[in-house]
Amino acid sequence: MISYKIQNKISRAALDSIRVGGYYGDSIDTFLEGRVTSEYAQKIAYKEAEDAFVNQLDDKTAAGLWQGEFWGKWIISACRAAKYLNSDDLRTFIHNGAKKLMTLQRADGYLGTYKNSSYVFPPSEEEAIKALGFPARWNWNIWCRKYTFWGMLEAYDLIGDKDILNCARGIADHLIGELDVLGVELGDTGTFNGLASCSIMKPMLILYRITEDEKYLKFCKGVADRWENSDIMPGLIANSLSGKRIREWYPDSDLWAKAYEMMSCFDGLLELYRVTGEDKYLTATREFFDILMVHEKNLLSSVAFNDVFGDAAYDLNCMSEPCDVIHLMRLAHELFLITGDIKYIDEFEDSAYNALFASIFKDGLWGARAIRTAGRHMVARIQADMLHNHCCVNNLPRGLLNFAESCVMSDNDTLYVNMYNTFDGSIKIGNNTVNVKIDGDYPATDNAKVTLSGISSTLHVKLRIPRWSNSATVTVGSEKHSADKGFFDVVVTTPTCEISLNFDAPVTVTEITSHPTLGDLAWEKVRWISKSDDTHDLYKYLSADPDQYLRGKACIIKKGAMLLCRSKLIGNTEDEMFGGLKLTPEYKCVKCERLTSREGINAEFRLTLSNGSETLEYTICDYASGTNIMTEDKRLFTIYF
Repeated sequence: MISYKIQNKISRAALDSIRVGGYYGDSIDTFLEGRVTSEYAQKIAYKEAEDAFVNQLDDKTAAGLWQGEFWGKWIISACRAAKYLNSDDLRTFIHNGAKKLMTLQRADGYLGTYKNSSYVFPPSEEEAIKALGFPARWNWNIWCRKYTFWGMLEAYDLIGDKDILNCARGIADHLIGELDVLGVELGDTGTFNGLASCSIMKPMLILYRITEDEKYLKFCKGVADRWENSDIMPGLIANSLSGKRIREWYPDSDLWAKAYEMMSCFDGLLELYRVTGEDKYLTATREFFDILMVHEKNLLSSVAFNDVFGDAAYDLNCMSEPCDVIHLMRLAHELFLITGDIKYIDEFEDSAYNALFASIFKDGLWGARAIRTAGRHMVARIQADMLHNHCCVNNLPRGLLNFAESCVMSDNDTLYVNMYNTFDGSIKIGNNTVNVKIDGDYPATDNAKVTLSGISSTLHVKLRIPRWSNSATVTVGSEKHSADKGFFDVVVTTPTCEISLNFDAPVTVTEITSHPTLGDLAWEKVRWISKSDDTHDLYKYLSADPDQYLRGKACIIKKGAMLLCRSKLIGNTEDEMFGGLKLTPEYKCVKCERLTSREGINAEFRLTLSNGSETLEYTICDYASGTNIMTEDKRLFTIYF
């Protein structure tokens, strides 16, 4: 195994030694059961994903499908779940699944869901229209192979079976050889100007470190070299370093600036930085992240509009694909590990408690295709001609477990407490194996208690004071301290230690104005409303109420980390929610009363706001738990006031 030239400053917690509790832990457990460990998950959903390699239907038309991604996404999620749940049964299932799929690998190494492995180019616009009825120039061949390849690598890491590693290596070797025979570069293939295909960089570099075979590194460096040229789309490195917003990189960003795939490429670029030590890769990724936070961060604490970068930060409306928040969080997570910069965990938290947990439905069986600001979330009950698998639904367990392993981290001698939701686990730091227990109802409440035990030598602790907290009080034993935003340092010299934290979580009213240059983009509005045949059972959860698509101005409310909403799930009526916008930025919260939450609701409040002469009162709840169901009701909730 080749060591990184650049080591992480921070280490993540081991999944098999931690557990999230409370509302968030219950949500994770329910979703892992519904999508990974249940009989339905393994005998129906997984089997459908596996069968795609037997049927090979992805190139049945000129505009290729993406059935091949589902197996890899499911397996990657399952491998992480097996560690988190400490499940030997799940390990056995994964091992058997990998061995069975390996029987379908061709002698030349190809393993995929396209009959013609060399069909790696998008169709012409005319061919796409003929196949689909609209000009979607898709080809997901290498994208699908990436997930199969990565799934095998994760299964090898979990199981240790060298036959699985050889299968993964065969996939990589065949791809590199096939592109050489075709005489094309990776960025010339697939869809969205090579973004989908080039995202294979991350698993390719994992294989390089395992095998020490330089050809995999050379392949990835060739991809990155091309990104340094802004004359060749997408020019990720050159354009990120330019500081320009993504919409300005090239014309018609809605046709090429695919958010999830682009962020996946930067995930690979960070891995290339670790492997090579070349600063430009880290610098470009940090600059890219900053561009996202200024120009693409949307109202739901994710990025992009419907998986497209196009100035989402300036849009009053929002629909956000869960794959986008998952990959935004992963990018923030990896940047924090490398740099230790607190801003990345601040952003991670904001995305997790809002967009991520809004995306998983309460029953644990399904999730959103896109979360919306009002009405109801979009649900796609059929994707790529499959009924039981979906790109976001299969990806969501990865995001949830990324959240779990980010709560508490460490370096050589320091414990980092990043988030304060209910948590229990142990983490090795130097000579210490520290047991960490976090109690409270954070972020619904403004306080938390951290109990540390098993400390055998001096331990340094960094407690994150969230950027939204106006002030904070940290009590260590009997000593009380005032703390500002950032990390608050504590030195522990006793075997056990209790730390209490009290935050000032303000209720903030923010007015959002649609940017005048955006206008009323036809593609944007259509995707938000997503017109469809609501009478068909497979499509009836897609569309939204057109009246909830807004232009002009509206206000949103946050309490600390949580976006708030009104919802029928807490008894709000349609007249309350949609009877007209009344709130303005002049209103300040004068009273915030925590209410007893109804079943399935994380946090419910009664807010009183005043502008000095008039008072408004709202019964309100956190956005994530007030919206996360599949429903035929197009007027379920709103974040607008």
